[in-house]
Amino acid sequence: MQSIRAGTQPNGSFDRKLAVICSHDNRQGALPSLMIANAALGQGSECHIFFTVLGVNLVTRQGIRDVTHETSRPRVGLTESIASTSDLEFLRQLELFAAAGGHIWACQLSVETINLGVEQLDDLVEGVISAAEFIKATDHARYVFV
Repeated sequence: MQSIRAGTQPNGSFDRKLAVICSHDNRQGALPSLMIANAALGQGSECHIFFTVLGVNLVTRQGIRDVTHETSRPRVGLTESIASTSDLEFLRQLELFAAAGGHIWACQLSVETINLGVEQLDDLVEGVISAAEFIKATDHARYVFV
């Protein structure tokens, strides 16, 4: 008897789809979107995350580098330790999501609004697409706005 992962068809295609719209401008606020998305991937759902104007800065090369740079400095208080842990967890969850086949998109209007070049986005980002293209790519998905 063949074992089929929950949410997938015998041919390996997905039968469920989740679209997460991330509109937080800090890693601690955006972390739940990645946790939900990774849980969906773990259950066999196709999953897409769309970073809007408030979240797109988190998936730039500079934003990713800031996590590794900021967390290497010594922390003094509990608040700083929690922030550092959240930053590292955000990066870990983002990398896990991409490695598991999740799709990471940056909002075209957001990228244009803040004058971001596509080359400034991290390699984990699949591309820059419009909201209409995101809706088309996630046709028949369940949407979560975080």
